[in-house]
Amino acid sequence: MITATIQEIVLAGLLHDIGKFAQRAGMSEYKDKSMEGILCRSTKQGYYTHQHVLYTLGYLDTVKDCFPDSINVGRLINLAAYHHNPSEEDHHIITIADRLSSGMDRFSDKELEYEAQGQFYEQPMLNIASTLSIKETENSAPLKTDASYLPIRPLDGNAIGTQGQKKISKNEYLQQWSQFEKDFLKLKGLGYDEFLAALLTILERYTWCIPSSTIDDPDISLFHHAKTTAAFAACIAVYAAKHGNWINTIQKDAPYTFVQGDMSGIQKFIFNLPTSKYNAKILRARSFQIWSLSFAFAKFATHTFGMTDANIITFAGGRFMLLVPRTDKTSQHVKNLQFLLDEYMLKGYSGQLACILSQTDINDSSELTKARGLELQFRMQNQEIQSKKKKFQLGLHKTWYMLDEEYEKLQKNGDCPLCQINPKESNSEHCKGCSSLISIGGTLMQAKRIVIDAKELLPFEEMVKVVRKSSASTVFGYTNREYIPGLPMITLPYLAPYRDDEETGLLSFEEIAMNSKTKKQKKLAMFKADIDNLGLLFSSSLGNRWSLSRYSDLSYQFQQFFSSFLAQMIQGNEKYKKSIYVVFSGGDDLCVIGPWDVVMEFALDFRQRLDVFTNHNKAITLSGGIALASSSLPVKNLAAMAENGLETSKQRKERNLIVKDGITIFGVTQSWEAFQRSLSNGKQMLKYIDANVVSKATVYRIIDFSHRAERVGNGELKDLLWASNYQYQLSRTIDKNQREVRSWFEQFGASPSQMVEARVSASYALYQVRDRSD
Repeated sequence: MITATIQEIVLAGLLHDIGKFAQRAGMSEYKDKSMEGILCRSTKQGYYTHQHVLYTLGYLDTVKDCFPDSINVGRLINLAAYHHNPSEEDHHIITIADRLSSGMDRFSDKELEYEAQGQFYEQPMLNIASTLSIKETENSAPLKTDASYLPIRPLDGNAIGTQGQKKISKNEYLQQWSQFEKDFLKLKGLGYDEFLAALLTILERYTWCIPSSTIDDPDISLFHHAKTTAAFAACIAVYAAKHGNWINTIQKDAPYTFVQGDMSGIQKFIFNLPTSKYNAKILRARSFQIWSLSFAFAKFATHTFGMTDANIITFAGGRFMLLVPRTDKTSQHVKNLQFLLDEYMLKGYSGQLACILSQTDINDSSELTKARGLELQFRMQNQEIQSKKKKFQLGLHKTWYMLDEEYEKLQKNGDCPLCQINPKESNSEHCKGCSSLISIGGTLMQAKRIVIDAKELLPFEEMVKVVRKSSASTVFGYTNREYIPGLPMITLPYLAPYRDDEETGLLSFEEIAMNSKTKKQKKLAMFKADIDNLGLLFSSSLGNRWSLSRYSDLSYQFQQFFSSFLAQMIQGNEKYKKSIYVVFSGGDDLCVIGPWDVVMEFALDFRQRLDVFTNHNKAITLSGGIALASSSLPVKNLAAMAENGLETSKQRKERNLIVKDGITIFGVTQSWEAFQRSLSNGKQMLKYIDANVVSKATVYRIIDFSHRAERVGNGELKDLLWASNYQYQLSRTIDKNQREVRSWFEQFGASPSQMVEARVSASYALYQVRDRSD
């Protein structure tokens, strides 16, 4: 009979391997050798294995006063410490969950030997992004790179993308452990929900870079192994409570279900701004709304299943994956959830947004093994595709009347001028939603806490609250990019230029585009980009190494790069901080707006930082598009232009193969190396113009020649003489004594591709001249 509560089991799952951290830090005071014969397994040679459980027991006993009053701490500690040598029925829950998290492949003889030799602490965690590989063609060798390692340091934007050493010292572990120990004490006095939220943040901060296993593929963090163990354990507990002989039947019955959520209509919703008024405020507020709604829905769904936030396996880019118990009521439960979400979206957002759920049951525990994990992943993807075909099917069947109500209000009050979809409120010029977003968009930077109460589906402004500085000290909620021990933390990358100390407000797009010297409006640019072939990368790289914790960790690393790292990259660069407005970033894509020249440099910089993050892994590539427009152009038009550029880059070819990995701007699609060259050449052209060595007209004609060369490259014959005409033009416009300058410009006439590339350089130089002119 199971005596432990779900709450105790979840905490035990999260902390069952905390002894590995203490052991590697050399915290021998937590090791009680008298418990070896009880907690550890023994080998034929008489060596006691799994020594870390002794440290788990010792450490948890010293912090037992920190746990919530509702927890039976003695029972929790036993659950965590006995997971390798269970002696009671409850203990088997963590034992089984531990194995499932790792793909049912735990502790080989090689690792036992490694532990006996005392070498395990030297092994750093592999940077999983550097291990990915992909084939360009079926018969080609995989594109990949040498593996790199993560540093042992607390999680922040600087840590993401930093290369670690090939060996770790105990002192590095000790420094990390000392901070963890100190911060764990800050959890004392919290209620269970608050304790769990803050504990997840502390574990993430200090164990994101610690390998759960130190042999073979040490690319799964202690954090993700612990979190997925807790998720499995909670599901097992539900099953065990209803089955007397559960230890013998659970592998066959596999009582687990994956529920995936996907926010549909995101970009259309974000960019549907028919006018330029309030664009800067509404745009970032809508991005935040997408993030917070999807997070709230994930929390709400897990709560209805009796689970916790530990069961949110992945969360990024408006998508989430949950692990929940599978019972005979699960399918109906998911349908009920879908109806509630449909109703919520139809009523609150007129169907502009949808949250589509899909359900994938585990038929047999073997599907969670490394050998069959990829098969499971494909099945989940297929379920997602099928569910998207049924968008709003449940909601519209039962709640069509709500659309009639909205129509009546439209007839009476007219439509909101900002979204042109919802009816205006009787006492306002805008609809309720847009009024709320204007307020959120202006105050989001001042937020010190973000409170998400998702125990039930409430109107957005009641379910998600942004707490400003003045009252933050008394509110328990998520901090944003500011780690405070005892509070949960999130990292939202919604940075934007603001006036002075943030208090006076967000800059408008007109102000962002203003040239501070000439007071003229520069062109705004939008850069949209995403990782190429990410799904294929995951499947081809994980292969027979698949495990839930590894899949979770891989998703997490990319999410951190597109959120924590991006935020730090912008905050740490004064030019970006004053100019770059992040529309959205997370998962595997991003969208930013700013002055055209800063955006061009940012795009190249971001691509180069991605290279460092992946250790220059050629399998991981990025495609992007940059579009320029005046600040008065509606954002949805600018977004459509940038999206078109992104899609064009996705079709970029080399050697007659689609290779993607490029950037499109000024109608030119090129590799990132060529783009870097074009930027450099553009700056050189500007220097020649400033020195009066060449005229603006000469540079402007390069754009015409680039179009002629492009037509020849596409097979049109009427412009075959473009190269000789170009050379003639240079001889007429550049002084014959400026041989070096003329020779430099002649390089662009060497081939059609070089001439096309020169369009980017010439456009850069001419826009700079335009911006500086009075």
